[in-house]
Amino acid sequence: MHARPAVAALALGGSLAVSTVSVAAQTPTIPYPGYPEQPAYVADSCLFGAASNWHVPEQDVAGPDTTAISWYARYQVPAHATITLHGDFPHGRFLSFATYTTVDGEPGVVSTSLTDQAIAPDPGSANPFRTGADRGNPSRAFTVTLSSDPTPPAGTEQPNTLYTGAAATVDETQTVELIERLYLPDHYPADLAGGVPLPIPTLTLADGTSFEGQTACDQLSVVNGVENLQREGAGIPDAVYTDLRDAGPLGHPAVVPPVWNKYFNTKLMQAPLMASTPSESLIPTLPTDAVSGFYSNAGNDAIYAYGDRRLGPDPDGHNVLVLTGTMPTHPSTVEGEPAADNDAVDVRYFSLCSYGAIAQSVDLPANADCLYDEQIPTDAEQRFTIVVSLPEDRPLSASADCGVAWMDWGPEGDHLGDPTLDLFSIRNELSNPDFASSIAKVTQPGMEREVLGPYYPEGTYMTAAEFDVSHGCGGHGDSI
Repeated sequence: MHARPAVAALALGGSLAVSTVSVAAQTPTIPYPGYPEQPAYVADSCLFGAASNWHVPEQDVAGPDTTAISWYARYQVPAHATITLHGDFPHGRFLSFATYTTVDGEPGVVSTSLTDQAIAPDPGSANPFRTGADRGNPSRAFTVTLSSDPTPPAGTEQPNTLYTGAAATVDETQTVELIERLYLPDHYPADLAGGVPLPIPTLTLADGTSFEGQTACDQLSVVNGVENLQREGAGIPDAVYTDLRDAGPLGHPAVVPPVWNKYFNTKLMQAPLMASTPSESLIPTLPTDAVSGFYSNAGNDAIYAYGDRRLGPDPDGHNVLVLTGTMPTHPSTVEGEPAADNDAVDVRYFSLCSYGAIAQSVDLPANADCLYDEQIPTDAEQRFTIVVSLPEDRPLSASADCGVAWMDWGPEGDHLGDPTLDLFSIRNELSNPDFASSIAKVTQPGMEREVLGPYYPEGTYMTAAEFDVSHGCGGHGDSI
């Protein structure tokens, strides 16, 4: 597992914005597995509990991005009650609130969502995610309402409101799943909550009675923590996955060169597993509608491809995968840059991650790591080169000094018996509608290469020595 950038060594709040330092300085800290010591507010919300943590197996589920910090709550809301969340906008790249439901037996499908720029700040405060805003403004309060009523007719919705009710059960107590998600907190990973405590809930019943904080959570019978996601039915059965995986040729379902597919729905993710097997004829019967499963973020679009270290010239499986492509323009935030430019970029966030299997018992864990946009060097034409390998196979030229990003392939494999097979995914978060080559513009399977054009990641397998010769950069620079 490779080291994070130098920000990982920052003392807590050491160079955060003034408002962040003042909060963190007054807050007790707690150990957090895999991360520097964290402010207690990262894990002490009565509504959300502890934040997600891909270093903890029970919390490494549903395809997490390792820099997307998620807080999960499942609660029972009485009929016609409302919950208000009072908090401060965190210091980070992207914020969202989303509720989830189960569709045709599959959990984790987005029901309603509210993203950062759409949230109006409280009077006297500012929304730091809006273009041109001062990202360090200490006056950053907001209020979000969770209504137990169904979504009203278009044009009559109240601002800052998520409607979580179902028409058929509107007069009953209803179960709601809620996730607050923060992508790439400033100065990651020194403060996973972005320098502010999580919102405090207030429950107001239909008769006007209200409860705040822990009392509200008690009334709502809150179950929290990512380990308590409703996971039954997520992914495909283990036996289906392994039978399809083992029915193909060497490296199956990885191919040379890697083929990138947009994520439309979980069932369609079986297509690469079916290819080159007796089940290949069933691929046209798979659904192609867009259903955002795996508790994904509503603003996210992703492509995925399989990779296998056995593919390439080294017969012992010590090959490296080299990915090249054009990086979409994106904000720079990790060092606490002062101005938001979210509407002037191609995407809000870009990342490459490696995962295990989509099988139900595994539930798509993050493997060795992810790389986010600011970790990936680019040349004058915004082109990137990423090398994925085991640490012992890392080329000398796979370093920031040589303009190359390196990602640890890791030994985890698919977590179901194949240690060399990984699922790689690239995210575009909140693509600009004017970005013609975004993943969001892929509307049907098979359009990926045509739509993405130079942004389509080209993949090549080679040995470390071959990469060093081809890249032409000597010396081993620091890890990015």
